[in-house]
Amino acid sequence: MRPMRRPALRKAKSAVTGIREIITEFWRRRLGRAGFAAALPVLALLIVAAGCGGGDAGGKLRVVTTVSPITSIVENIGGDRIALEGVVP
Repeated sequence: MRPMRRPALRKAKSAVTGIREIITEFWRRRLGRAGFAAALPVLALLIVAAGCGGGDAGGKLRVVTTVSPITSIVENIGGDRIALEGVVP
């Protein structure tokens, strides 16, 4: 059997690659090669640090939802184990 072609997937991958290349080229021109190489570890460290929030939820997993139907579903699933906050009432 011949494998199925997935042109939409190929286009999506090429779009993501194109965006990544545009951003990379922008920062290389702006900072120069040495500045770009020095900025990458700093950027990676900032991204990791942003994910390590120190919010106090009483030992519970903090969950934020967008709309009330999703809030209701998450509340039913998480119960007392999560600290739930709905953005839209």
